[in-house]
Amino acid sequence: MPRKPHTMAVREAIAAKLGIKTSRIYARAAGLAARAQTSTEDGLYLLAAQNQIRLNKYLPAKKVTEIRNLLFQLAPEAQTVEASPRAARASVGKSVTLTIGRALTAVDPLLPTRTLAEAKQMAEEVYPLLYVFENSARTLVARVLRARHGSDWWESRVPERIRNVVKLRKDDEAKNPWHGKRGASQISYTDLEQLGSIVQSNWGDFKAIFPTLNWLTQRLAEIAQSRNPVAHMNPVKKQDANRIRLYVKDWQELMTARREVIPHID
Repeated sequence: MPRKPHTMAVREAIAAKLGIKTSRIYARAAGLAARAQTSTEDGLYLLAAQNQIRLNKYLPAKKVTEIRNLLFQLAPEAQTVEASPRAARASVGKSVTLTIGRALTAVDPLLPTRTLAEAKQMAEEVYPLLYVFENSARTLVARVLRARHGSDWWESRVPERIRNVVKLRKDDEAKNPWHGKRGASQISYTDLEQLGSIVQSNWGDFKAIFPTLNWLTQRLAEIAQSRNPVAHMNPVKKQDANRIRLYVKDWQELMTARREVIPHID
């Protein structure tokens, strides 16, 4: 079977960036695929994403989101904050280095070790869960409403007040055209509270998926309480991080159990 054109384009982009042969590219892709429990083709896209190759140039927005979610699910390798207790008391000019995962290193001469340790915890334990949960919720809403109401579901099924907020956010974004966009669709500009309102307005389309509307709105509200501090670069308490972990696990188990009634959009 011939390879898909976009797969070949991604492979060529990886080869150009890394300077390695096709056989080596597919060996790395296979390794990533095995870790993420996905196909070798997706492993190729994961390899591209790991190396900051913009998948939006080659793949549909839905596939890009799926690959990003898989990338965040890959277990980060344990790293340590490279600073001694003495560094926490260091004066301005004594930089502390923080390594997250494999590639991201942050150095700051002002912050104490405690703050950088919080950054590491948010990046490795909390942010990926919030990222996966929020994008999974968006994907679910879009799939269900598109399957039930067609391609114009955004205009016909989303409350006007939410559509107006999203339009304002997109208009503000358009003022800085050199900056990357949040996403390819309007739902990428929604937050958790708005997603809950969309589901509530279309409860008949979702009641076969969720135990009750209250089950969903409670979790969205509590996760949003933790999401907002993280989005504003603040840490969350351990008990809040544990709650996020539990709610995301609940969500993943529910989505797995309801796979048969969740529409699949090609």
